[in-house]
Amino acid sequence: MLLISAEDEDSYKQFERGKAVLSILVGIFGTIVGYYFGSTRSGTYQLPLRASGIEILPRLAAPGAGISATALIAGGSPSYRYRVGFVDSGTNPTEHVTENGVISEQLTIPKAPLAKALGIRLTVQDALGRQAQATTTVDVAAQ
Repeated sequence: MLLISAEDEDSYKQFERGKAVLSILVGIFGTIVGYYFGSTRSGTYQLPLRASGIEILPRLAAPGAGISATALIAGGSPSYRYRVGFVDSGTNPTEHVTENGVISEQLTIPKAPLAKALGIRLTVQDALGRQAQATTTVDVAAQ
């Protein structure tokens, strides 16, 4: 018994009480550390809704010709509602739904385009109402 001064009964009891108090303090400290560092967060984290760039094929098209517009949606909460159409065309594109985030639409270049390049806009809304957009242009060949 090197930790206590005398090897009598009172010193031994005092040492045992000190061990008991230390054990209680270690238990309380362990509980506190476990609570703060071992707890899990409630709820689930949702990645922000993102729309990839719009891929247009072909990049140069004549008035009246068809083009293909493709894009990918990531994050958010499926299902995704989307619209793809020409910017400033005066028409409201049809709404579509995708569960897997893959978008592939066929568009027709207007017969009398107002410019040599037309803007194309993709707007997406997820099941929770969050929105994302992407834009690109397609070149219009001279008639």
